[in-house]
Amino acid sequence: MTYEELQKAYEAAMKKCSELEQKIEEKDKALEGKDLRIEHLTELVLKRNKMLFGQRSEKGKYI
Repeated sequence: MTYEELQKAYEAAMKKCSELEQKIEEKDKALEGKDLRIEHLTELVLKRNKMLFGQRSEKGKYI
């Protein structure tokens, strides 16, 4: 291989690496957003369950 061919191959590999790094960053951002959404929905479910099945003020009637 000549120096020019090696240089072109190197530049192509660096371009591919750059593209892959950008895709990884996009995926990381998407995962972070999904993690926040899961956390929010989990909190909503816990709050709902507490409202449905938690202690109530009517408890005092049975004592």
